[in-house]
Amino acid sequence: MIGCKGAPETIAERLSHIPTGYEKVYKSFTRSGSRVLALSYKFLDNERGIDQIDRAKVESGLTFAGFMVFHCPMKTDAIETINMLNQSSHRSVMITGDNPLTACHVAREVGIAAKPIIILDKPEFTNVEVDSSIDLEWRDVEETNIKPASSSSPLDISMFGKYDICVTGYAIQNYKIIGSLNILSGTLSFIRVSLLHKRN
Repeated sequence: MIGCKGAPETIAERLSHIPTGYEKVYKSFTRSGSRVLALSYKFLDNERGIDQIDRAKVESGLTFAGFMVFHCPMKTDAIETINMLNQSSHRSVMITGDNPLTACHVAREVGIAAKPIIILDKPEFTNVEVDSSIDLEWRDVEETNIKPASSSSPLDISMFGKYDICVTGYAIQNYKIIGSLNILSGTLSFIRVSLLHKRN
């Protein structure tokens, strides 16, 4: 038997069947600040030579087993510390590997974000009829406002006045250099950031 855990959006791509309500359930937890792992499994016909099987092949056609939800309360002095930094004209920025919705919740709770939050990330749902240059999207936390974007188009600077911006590692990696500089200077939260993104 193979057991697999990971981010819900990543595991969803590897399941043989995505259960009804899958996305709605995990997003209800991440929007409230919880960390969520999706659990899955698969039975192998033959376990001999398992160490030589391609990982991508093993981690496909999985069966969903459930979500593991972690609630990590903030340290008691986190809000006070961020407030002190804000009052002393320091700019507080959060860099995390968390799910975008979890990170946005935490940013609001500690006072890093005060305006409505908008996320720049890869499109969650791809449509073959959509222009192939649309490789990013802006979306609010509730996903009621979604705006397609292209990494090769100029960045709309006016958004920084209306919203607190959260950007994923994927978006930074794919945005052209000029856009990235504007994003870096105006962003409050960098989310789903890998060690490689942090290093760069």
